[in-house]
Amino acid sequence: TVTFTLRRGVKFHNKPPVNGREVKASDVVFSLERFKAKSGFRINFEPVTKIEAVDDYTVRIHLSQPYAPLLNHLAQPSYNVILPPEAEAEYKDYNRLEAAIGTGAFMLTSYTRGVQYVFKKNPDYWRKGLPYVDEVRLEITPDYSTRIALFRVGRVHQANWWPSVEDTDYFQLQRSRPDIVLGSGIRSLVLGTIYFNTTKPPFNDQRVRQAVSLAINRQAWIDTLHYGEGCLYHGPIPCAYQSWQLPIDKYPPEKAKLLIGYDPEMARKLLAEAGYPNGFTTTLLYAAVVYGTLWDSRYQLAAENLSKVGIKAELKPQEYGLYISTTYLGKLDTAAMGPVTPYAEPDYFLYGHFYPGQTANRSSVNDPDLNPLLEQQRREMDPKKRLEIVYKIQEYLADKAYYVYLPIGTTRTAWLPQVRGMVPKVIGSYGVGKFYLYVGLAQ
Repeated sequence: TVTFTLRRGVKFHNKPPVNGREVKASDVVFSLERFKAKSGFRINFEPVTKIEAVDDYTVRIHLSQPYAPLLNHLAQPSYNVILPPEAEAEYKDYNRLEAAIGTGAFMLTSYTRGVQYVFKKNPDYWRKGLPYVDEVRLEITPDYSTRIALFRVGRVHQANWWPSVEDTDYFQLQRSRPDIVLGSGIRSLVLGTIYFNTTKPPFNDQRVRQAVSLAINRQAWIDTLHYGEGCLYHGPIPCAYQSWQLPIDKYPPEKAKLLIGYDPEMARKLLAEAGYPNGFTTTLLYAAVVYGTLWDSRYQLAAENLSKVGIKAELKPQEYGLYISTTYLGKLDTAAMGPVTPYAEPDYFLYGHFYPGQTANRSSVNDPDLNPLLEQQRREMDPKKRLEIVYKIQEYLADKAYYVYLPIGTTRTAWLPQVRGMVPKVIGSYGVGKFYLYVGLAQ
């Protein structure tokens, strides 16, 4: 069990039908039970058996087993927030402007679809004296070059993450606007992979998957796409999560080579041993026109690298909705490529990506030697002991090549000099959240 004592005096936004009332334990129970029943991320609450309000300010969560990731999942604002039940009863849908009621520093007061969000300062925010800013506007500008132009002339105040500031524009901004504050060199929690249907030929053969990994010239990608700055990325834990990632020099040399080495000759030898002396042709699926020009270049580089070892990868773009609802969930016959949603908990990249039945297990992995370790690391509450298990899992996975991990550049962003207090975060954002591109601050 885990017991929480709520801070007293925290109020919902002063909007009907809630009207600024105090947050109580019953609101927490309502919100967490709703998440457990409806959220696409509800698998994160799989061990939770009961959520109860002991009194108005005490919440107790019961679990079927020790569960190390719980506190992290509870703290994730991207999918787990405390909501007032009155708003759902009144409006039936929290996506409506009127139902956007929380306890935070800003209140959503206006939304124009495809144009802009406007947030006003919450005068009843529980942290007295905050926020400093009276209004925040999130501008929606789909075209990347237009966004950069607006930022360059000072029409917006911050260039936020996704797709961030691409390297070419970043260095141009350095030259043309020396007053702009440039944030650089942040290791990204985003990762990119090539993943497979490991239950069918040819990718059910470990040697074929190893050949794919050895065909990727990772350093050339870093040099070509990222001005020489970035992480070769040996997975499965992202580069930014260094406290959990087993350093590459801790792997046996032969395994380290399979993770980040470039050896076309060895790749061709492995293919021949697997019964493909002349290589083979395969489809490589990806989401079309979504992740920007950088990822378009990655797809082309992957196909080019694979062609040099005899694998003809026929690139096949998919409409984003189709890709997310099928390929991204592991519903594929051959191979696919793309970025993976980032989360600040190693369990997502281990149990989520490798345990049978998990929606993030895109390569359909079911390894009887691995499964007990995946279960063990999420049940170990001692961080040092858990780290030992996580390290053991990473070394075990090194030569399996269930996923081929792709090099990642640094996260770059920028803001105008009058913006204060921007702090880098490994989740990929310097500020307001991973899906908001630009922030305009009221003068």
